[in-house]
Amino acid sequence: PADVAERLTLSRAREGGRLMGVGVDFAVSTVVSGPFFDRGDAKVKRAIAGTTQDLVERGEQMVKRQLYPGHGHITGTLRRSISGHMTGPLSGIIATPVVYGAFIEGVSRRNQTTRFKGYAMFRRTAKALDKMVSPLFRVHFKRARLG
Repeated sequence: PADVAERLTLSRAREGGRLMGVGVDFAVSTVVSGPFFDRGDAKVKRAIAGTTQDLVERGEQMVKRQLYPGHGHITGTLRRSISGHMTGPLSGIIATPVVYGAFIEGVSRRNQTTRFKGYAMFRRTAKALDKMVSPLFRVHFKRARLG
């Protein structure tokens, strides 16, 4: 399971990944290869899908927890707009469509011309989720009775 878990990867959309030209998004995708996965075993796929779903749900909550009064939370609109959902059997996304989301994250062109460098909520979440991949996969792997 350790080498299997290492094959799971998180990929972030480049340069803050604008969603439809506005906002910020963070993509979670699972890439697996090798003879173990080539079997097409339903239990293996379920374990991978469960891990990905878990990462998306945890990631959404982690981003939202970083927005509080005095720290990126004025009206609550940004926090309410952040959502995570599966985009395929082994991929998901955590995103906000609000226009100023990229500025609050710190990845818009405007951040280069102001003192405000952003809160890096999505980037911090990405780092934290990277560390969770292996342990979460082990849990789902055992739950599927594969290890």
